[in-house]
Amino acid sequence: MNYEAAKQFYEREGHLQVPRKHVERIVGEDQEEREHKLGAWVGNQRSRAATLSPEQMELLSAIGMRWSSLPAVGKSTPAQPAPQPVSPAVPRHRPGREHHAGPSFGPPSERESYSYWDNL
Repeated sequence: MNYEAAKQFYEREGHLQVPRKHVERIVGEDQEEREHKLGAWVGNQRSRAATLSPEQMELLSAIGMRWSSLPAVGKSTPAQPAPQPVSPAVPRHRPGREHHAGPSFGPPSERESYSYWDNL
């Protein structure tokens, strides 16, 4: 029944990238509607791929099963191009202007007094 739910999802959506919490409703042979936790089932099939029979792997592959959820590091797929280098950061100050921390910094003898307490 789970395979039938996966097949129905694939025919409707064109892929098997099912969200983990997705529930698929299908009508069984007894004409009763049933809910299948398809997202969990698809994830479990991926993680248990080594234990599936070649026939099961072939059936799932035929309806668009991707056997790894993420591409390998350093490799790109046609649907996901390689990342582009990050552009350099934009300077925080305008060129040609000095950075000024303000009059209240530095030794007391060199700073201007703006505080009420400094004027007492």
